[in-house]
Amino acid sequence: MKSSSDPVQSATVDEVPLVRPLTAGADASAISAWALPDFDVPEAPSEVLSEPLDPHAEELARARQVAEQAGFAAGHAQGEKAGFAAGHAEGLAAALAEQTHIQQRFQGWLQSLTQPLADLDAEVSLQMARLAAQMARAIIYRELTIEPEHLDVVARTAIEALPVAVRAVTLVCHPDDADALQAAVDQDTIQSQHAQTVTVRRDATVTPGGLMVESNTVGVESLVDASLEARWAALCLRVLDEQVAGPADPIETEMNEAAE
Repeated sequence: MKSSSDPVQSATVDEVPLVRPLTAGADASAISAWALPDFDVPEAPSEVLSEPLDPHAEELARARQVAEQAGFAAGHAQGEKAGFAAGHAEGLAAALAEQTHIQQRFQGWLQSLTQPLADLDAEVSLQMARLAAQMARAIIYRELTIEPEHLDVVARTAIEALPVAVRAVTLVCHPDDADALQAAVDQDTIQSQHAQTVTVRRDATVTPGGLMVESNTVGVESLVDASLEARWAALCLRVLDEQVAGPADPIETEMNEAAE
């Protein structure tokens, strides 16, 4: 057994590091691993040379900023004004176009409403004229065909329409009206102051209720058309507001006065 006082053994024992086990209850977070120290020498930061500041740079920057703001404001105002003018013109044109469109539609509505009324007025006027003409025709046929004795009034009016120089006339009538007309002549109810001689001649071509008045005076040829057709045409024209002879106007005559 070797003594512990042996120097070689003592040196060997001293070189072995001492390792101590962790005791119970020790804080493991307080223990850190050993790291190799950094032996690199840090480089000194290079010195940055600063340029000398221009004393007028701040004023120039401020002036540039003011100019930019003024230019922006002027451009904004000009653009706003131009945009307003363009928008106003465009809006006005659109409003005028819409107004014209509305007026055209309104006029179309009015025309569609008034046109039927105008057509109705024209149709009513035409029907009223036809009705009046039919009524007048019925009255004439009743008065002149059913009661032929009324022909004396027509004959006297026709004779009075002859020239003053006429002294003798011939009444041409339908055979059915000849007896009544001859009776009026015999009673001197037809003769006028200047027509003293009146004769009656039958003619089947004359419509009942009408007559023709011819002049028998030498040198004076006159003809008064008092036929039913002629009086009916005159009545129709009067109903239609044409300018024809009225009750107070003389009956138109066809007259040729020959030189004696």
